[in-house]
Amino acid sequence: MLHRPLGRSGLACAPTRSTSTSHPGSPHEETLGAYADLIKAGKVRAIGCSNFEPATLRAKTYMTDRGFRIVAALESVAERLHATPGQVAVAWVMARPAIAAPIASGRTVEQVRDLIAAAKLVLDAESLHTLETASA
Repeated sequence: MLHRPLGRSGLACAPTRSTSTSHPGSPHEETLGAYADLIKAGKVRAIGCSNFEPATLRAKTYMTDRGFRIVAALESVAERLHATPGQVAVAWVMARPAIAAPIASGRTVEQVRDLIAAAKLVLDAESLHTLETASA
């Protein structure tokens, strides 16, 4: 499925491949394992996941050292600001000047409330530094 778009684009490797959920009937581990295979094959540089619990990603070897640093930074900043790591992640994306509008959606009232809280969250200089250092 990835080979045709790469061929049309002239790219040998996609910068990222992301998913918001596993395919119905496929466990998260199977989806993430397929992505790990794409990375090993040199077809994708990095994967992105939303709606996956950090523990699911940590349980296997799907994250790079950089990914572990970013998750740890998100959790650290979230604890200090009394927010969730997801709220911090959305606020961080919103704080980046090169991003005009982050794309986020919620399927439940609780998720929409989390997104509203993220939009109201102001990251201080210390938080931004922690996140930028982790992602470097």
